[in-house]
Amino acid sequence: MLLDGWILRFASGYTKRANSVSVLYSGDRSIVEKIGICRRMYALQNLPLIFRMSPLASSELDRKLAELGLTQFDFTSVQIKDLSHYELATADCLQIYFDHSKWLDCFAQVFETSIVEQQLLTKILTSVVPVKAFAVLWKEDKPIAVGLAVLEGKDVGLFEIGTSKTYRRQGYARSLMLGLLNWAKQQGAATAYLQVVADNQPALKLYETLGFTELYQYFYRVQDLSF
Repeated sequence: MLLDGWILRFASGYTKRANSVSVLYSGDRSIVEKIGICRRMYALQNLPLIFRMSPLASSELDRKLAELGLTQFDFTSVQIKDLSHYELATADCLQIYFDHSKWLDCFAQVFETSIVEQQLLTKILTSVVPVKAFAVLWKEDKPIAVGLAVLEGKDVGLFEIGTSKTYRRQGYARSLMLGLLNWAKQQGAATAYLQVVADNQPALKLYETLGFTELYQYFYRVQDLSF
């Protein structure tokens, strides 16, 4: 939903990013009025009020939300990589699907998700319009790492990157990401981007070795920290 320069997202509670308010531009209506509308809209969806505070959000909005008791947390780094000079790299035992059904089964195993979470993610994936590539890294016929790439024009976003608990920090996530970057490069992508929680040191180190650099950070202000 668009609200005078703000975009309100609703995804039945699956991730904060997909269930929060983001500022695109300041608009003409008062901040207080718009916050009130957001409160009502999220209440109607039985969701907590969450604002995603990027550099586009004003200090006045941040101050108003703080006064209303919305707590600041989850600083997140948005990172990019220039693919113009990227050379294709080896990614062993990787399979890429262009339909989410098989991938979702693997995702559920890797992330140990509930049926409800799988159903919510299915709704989100179905609504994504640009070209999608669903990657699975296999070991002895078992999915051990998964990831998703969404290609829009010359930009490719990497999402839902994860490795099974017993296989972490062994280079599998790196192999999977190289496979997705290979695919994106072959499709004509010029820039890759991803988002990572700013205190996730293992992920930050991995992305740094792959040539990603920080573009900006954002954080959330949330009404209910139990979300």
